[in-house]
Amino acid sequence: MKSIKEYKQEQGNATLQTILGQSLWYARCCTVSVSLMSGFGIPYNYDQSRIDKWADEACKISMHCKMPQNVMLLRAVYKKGDPKYLNAYNGDKRDYQNFIWDSSTFKKAITPAAQAYLILDEIMTAKYFYKSTGKDYNEANNCDEKIGTALMLMKSADMQSQFMSDNLRDHDGLFIPKEDISENPFGDAELEEEDDQPDISDQALPMKAFSMLARTLKNPEYALFNDEQASSANQKWASELYEVFQDSPEDIFTSKTRDLCNVITACVEYYKINANDDVKEYIMKLALELESRIDMSGNLLRLPYDSKLTSNATCFTAIKSLIEAYKITGIQKFMSSATSLYNRLDILWNPMDCLYSLDKDDKYKYTSRDVGSVIAGLNSLRLFAEGDIRENAENRLTSFFNSAVNGSKLMLSSMKPPEAHDFETLYYRSICNGSAAGNFCHPDIPQDLETGIAPVFAKKFTFKSNKRTYDINSKSFYAEYALYAASEMLQMNYPEIEC
Repeated sequence: MKSIKEYKQEQGNATLQTILGQSLWYARCCTVSVSLMSGFGIPYNYDQSRIDKWADEACKISMHCKMPQNVMLLRAVYKKGDPKYLNAYNGDKRDYQNFIWDSSTFKKAITPAAQAYLILDEIMTAKYFYKSTGKDYNEANNCDEKIGTALMLMKSADMQSQFMSDNLRDHDGLFIPKEDISENPFGDAELEEEDDQPDISDQALPMKAFSMLARTLKNPEYALFNDEQASSANQKWASELYEVFQDSPEDIFTSKTRDLCNVITACVEYYKINANDDVKEYIMKLALELESRIDMSGNLLRLPYDSKLTSNATCFTAIKSLIEAYKITGIQKFMSSATSLYNRLDILWNPMDCLYSLDKDDKYKYTSRDVGSVIAGLNSLRLFAEGDIRENAENRLTSFFNSAVNGSKLMLSSMKPPEAHDFETLYYRSICNGSAAGNFCHPDIPQDLETGIAPVFAKKFTFKSNKRTYDINSKSFYAEYALYAASEMLQMNYPEIEC
């Protein structure tokens, strides 16, 4: 039973409605900033005639576009860099040249995981923009801008998937990280392979991105995005990776637990474009392997036949993977195993700090990937568990998000929140005093134009419980970690955003 002090500390001022609005806003800011503004990667050499052609295509299906100016489309996103604005602000928010990052800090490595997460984020954000211009919101004064942004995001996702398939493979056709050594960034990319062996997650995450993109590009509900040829290509690439998994059972079923979770998630997404019994059975086998790694105390092994435990952050990822498998197969054991993991993790919850003790240190140390992992597990339970577990997970998610994201200021800055008359209300569940600003960002998080820092997630924070202080350990942008966190925040808004 909680004390009055603990109850007040845990509840704070956050509500589920508030954090759902904030999670969507933060993820949207991060995705749009990286994808269309930053120049943080290998640029796509387009001209205005290409942009005009895209706008004309939208008009043919009765959708007017207002394209932002000087968009920095990317073929590939880099691994690391400082998200500091390079140019002085000229007063025009629609001119994306204002928001380009300083390229002198970029680490020009390209990882399949970061590429895949950006594609996933672009797809979900584009769906959000598309839906927020539906017939119930056709009087909004910025529908044309949202249609233009949605179109640019989907074109980016399509180009990036093609680039990833063409350029990030080794001689065996497997995805590997590469270094960009191009002298002319707008010319043909010149990439240098790293010495590392192909990683399982570097196959699983592109497979998930290909599958989601294939499904979106042929979904009749999104006429603006329809492209049968691109959909078929992405489905082909996803199927090839599925065959790799099928042909490598020893590698997959003895892989690290985090890798196994990524394979399950990828296969669940693949099932949505290839819903046959073979895929469902494979998902079941993968989930059975994951479930078999949970011991009688609810601990999760890092590898099969090994006494070493996986990280607590990965345990939250495993909760989501087991629940996804449950939703596909209907096997109750997977939900029960997810619940068992959650019950074990709950002893790590500190109601005063509203954080989980992920390691044995006396400080709380969280990367943005850790934050995304905890959100993934809690949100899956909030959506699909039953009874007390569902309610408990919802309360934990609300408190955790308010502490780990808002309190820590993991979000380095924010774009200016929408005005009350702006039809962001599609996913805005309540309006306080006629203004949307309170729910769309935490008041202590500065606006990007005030700080000259892009609205993206930092790499890591530390919370010192005894001093009640948060420290951002690095304001550098680590693409894989930050884009993963953005992905899980977008999925908090299921089912409004299909994911």
